[in-house]
Amino acid sequence: ADQSQPQEVQPEEKLEEVVVAQIELPVQWQCAEYDAETEGVYTFVAVLPEGYSYDGTLPTATVKVQAAETLEIDYFYGTRSPVLVRVVYAKGVPIEQLTLLSQVSVRLQNGTDADLPIQWQAQQYNPDEDGTYVFTMVLPEGYLYNHTLPCAEVVIGADPLGTK
Repeated sequence: ADQSQPQEVQPEEKLEEVVVAQIELPVQWQCAEYDAETEGVYTFVAVLPEGYSYDGTLPTATVKVQAAETLEIDYFYGTRSPVLVRVVYAKGVPIEQLTLLSQVSVRLQNGTDADLPIQWQAQQYNPDEDGTYVFTMVLPEGYLYNHTLPCAEVVIGADPLGTK
């Protein structure tokens, strides 16, 4: 072979395929400092699924944690007495079968009215023992009443129909 003549060398062509597409991906959100019990502003950064990359700045989400607002009750409609309701039952009625109010109407100190779901709690209750049992109202979370809460009196053993 004649080595005096330059040989033409063809460069190897290397093409990298780049795919640009707009797709929706499920992401995880990460924030090392986040504490749901501590007030503050937290920035979460999107974490892409394995195998995906993004050349720009990843999306962020800002979360503000603050204490729940407490709404103060000014008064309860329909009562001026601490006893909201008094019911009489014969012996043997289990606590689950007592019919007590499940909702009360109130005026809040901010001037608005609200209907609140309520529950009742008794220190003691014995359906087989005559007596008057006091049930204290339990307000939903986020409501406050700075006075004695209304109560319900459950009288057991009295003759509710007056037949005795």
